[in-house]
Parts: sequence; C-alpha cells; structure tokens
Amino acid sequence: MQKTNSNLNSFIPSKNMGQNFLIDHKIINDIYQTINDLDQYDAILEIGPGTGVLTNFLITKGKHLFCVELDKKLFSFLQKKFIGKKRFCLINDDILKINFDHLFNQFQRVVVVANIPYNITSPIIIKCLKNKKILKMYFMMQFEVASKLHQYQINHNRNAFSNIVNYHCHIEKFFDVDRNCFFPQPRINSSFISLTKKNGIEYDSNFHRFLNVIFKFKRKKIVNNYPFKKQIQDWLINHKIDLNVRAEQLDYKTLFKMYSDLVVG
Repeated sequence: MQKTNSNLNSFIPSKNMGQNFLIDHKIINDIYQTINDLDQYDAILEIGPGTGVLTNFLITKGKHLFCVELDKKLFSFLQKKFIGKKRFCLINDDILKINFDHLFNQFQRVVVVANIPYNITSPIIIKCLKNKKILKMYFMMQFEVASKLHQYQINHNRNAFSNIVNYHCHIEKFFDVDRNCFFPQPRINSSFISLTKKNGIEYDSNFHRFLNVIFKFKRKKIVNNYPFKKQIQDWLINHKIDLNVRAEQLDYKTLFKMYSDLVVG
C-alpha cells in the first residue's frame, strides 16, 4: 500500500470490512475523467473513502460532499486530512444504517461515488435505489457482478438483483480494473460502472419481493416457484410463453407485466 501519511504507516486493511484500496494512479485519473457530470448534482455521497484518493477530487467540485467511513482509524485520518474544508461532512458509521432521507433533506439531486466492498454490493445498491434523491451512482464493483448487470440483455443467467437494477437504471460500463491495482490485492478483478435512474420509475418493494419469490429456486420452472400455480400457468398460456420457462429466461419487462397482472391486478 502506498503510504499517504505517517498516521497510516501501521494501518492494516480489514478483510471483514472488505477494504481493498485503489493504488493505481492511472485508474484513479481514469475515474476522475469519467465522473465528469458532477456539476449536475447539488450533493455527492462517497461511500468508503478509505485514504481519500477520490475524495481529493470530489472535494474540488464545490458541492456538498458527504463521506461515510466505517473504519475509526481511517475516519480520524480523513478528519485531519480535510480539516476546515467547506461543504464537507465526514460520517463515521455503517452506510447501511445511515438514514438517507434525513441526510439528503436539504438536497434534490444526489450522485453517489464508491469503491463498494464486495460483500455488501447488493444491499448498498438497493438502498440507493430506494432513495428518490439519489439519481446516479458511480461504482467500482466486482467484475462478475458488473458484467451480469451490464450484459443483462444477452445474459440468460439473470437473477432477482440484476432484474430489479435493470428495471430501475440505465447501466454503463466504462472499464475493467485488474486486481493488481488494489492493496491488499483481492482475488477477483473489478469494473467501474454507472447506474443512472430511469425517469418516472420509483422503487417498488412489492415487485422486488415478487422477483425474490419467482427466483427462489433458480433452476426450477417459474410455475413451481410461484405459490399460485394455476394462476401463473394461465398467465403464461395467455401470453404464449412456454410453461417450462424459468424466471432467468424472462426479461424485467415481461416480469413486471406478470407482476402487474398477477399481484397488482
């Protein structure tokens, strides 16, 4: 790990917190060049700023910047590094416990930037989808997860998560990042992507629950996952869909139509 300050000379990254710090300056500059639309937002949320390599750039944009860092030692380091900076709020807490409605009370357009810990990728994204103020997310994430989201249309190995994300967002993949660009080195490569929320689509918890039901046993036919077998059989027949179909073979538009007809009525 490149030493950024003597206060972190003895710092040991936590595996439990999923701490893998980006140390490749070329990739850092590539990210700077990619997130070039921050002026469209009135607040920025950075999740897990770590040693502040992205914070250095974000803080120059003149927006209200919220940084949420769970690690107490990194939090203390960042406090000293960015002391006195205007419109800067550093929070020592678990991002999954933060009340976004309260945090963004005074703002209307929020963008998120994060190197997401691999072990909580899905919960973080779902939490962002639920908040109406968050309009766009830039994420460094596990290569396999990013590919499943980005290649949704040609990937027939879909799941509830890839469906709910594609239902809500336009997804753009910018570049892949080799594991050698991080310290400590993770076992897998990463990708840098953006999720831009679609206009007029709000998070629907009932649709998400519906997806979780029909994907519960992924290799089963959809008629065997849904609790009301006759109802879903009739729906598939009426829409000329094979009764042997599995949920992963249907796209989110078809699944949302199914949900709307069977659940919403």
